[in-house]
Amino acid sequence: MMMRTNNVGLTWISILLFCSSICQLPLVCASSSTETPSVVSVRALDEFGNSEQIQNARKAASLHGRLVVAARDSSQNCTIVLSLLEDHSPLKPSSILLEDAYSRMLQLLHNDPEHKLAMVCSGLRGDANWLLERVRAYSHRVWTRYNVFLGSSGAAHAVSQYMQRFWGFPEDAEWTPQLLLQEWKGNQGSWSRPLGLVVMIVSSSLPYIFVVEPSGIIQQYSAFAMGKYSDSVLEKLPTVINNDNDTKENEEDDLQEKLIKIIQSVVPSTKKDSRILVEIMSEKGVYRTVVVS
Repeated sequence: MMMRTNNVGLTWISILLFCSSICQLPLVCASSSTETPSVVSVRALDEFGNSEQIQNARKAASLHGRLVVAARDSSQNCTIVLSLLEDHSPLKPSSILLEDAYSRMLQLLHNDPEHKLAMVCSGLRGDANWLLERVRAYSHRVWTRYNVFLGSSGAAHAVSQYMQRFWGFPEDAEWTPQLLLQEWKGNQGSWSRPLGLVVMIVSSSLPYIFVVEPSGIIQQYSAFAMGKYSDSVLEKLPTVINNDNDTKENEEDDLQEKLIKIIQSVVPSTKKDSRILVEIMSEKGVYRTVVVS
């Protein structure tokens, strides 16, 4: 009787082991036949330290951005910004609709009567409108809290911080202004893509231009170009700008005319009748006009 009980117990153990092996078999087969695809972060860098998403953002800014050329004219103490108007632009050659928000490139950030400060964007229009709205709001918070106008370096730093949100840096980083942290509070996480923009910060008083790339890197130039055909323009800018960040003297044409000629030389023959919006910012204000090439 004892032997029969033991045989029954061994039989049930064998059945349980057999069922267990059957249940595990599909799992083993599935894991061996199909490998789980590796997930690559959108912020991943290649072997050379480059980001594919940042490269895509630069391409978007170049392909979809209006050609903008800016230079500091120290002889006239002003900053000249020229932009190529596309065929679909609402600004007509015979009209004076210079107040149209979609035509102008110089976007003032505050109303300081002594030092004008503006932001110029080239790239995806939706990203540009979004960024401009937030930088203006940040400038207003600076004025409300500290009773001072936002400066050029502060504006460039704020734009850089918005660009760098894509990387998911900690919000309590020591280089992040406190007023920006207040805006980001409750908005955890980073963005799914970088902004498809290249941004200039121009001032009526500083002798250089801040340029912020999609990666958030800030650089200073005495003259710069961004948007369509900008690579060709950048190759020709040294012909009108000295290494001393000043315009060349003893020449017939002034800086504005030189920049217009450079734009005309790089525009395809099919767009030779394009219009160029000229914006000159000085301490007196912003002057706008249209030149038909």
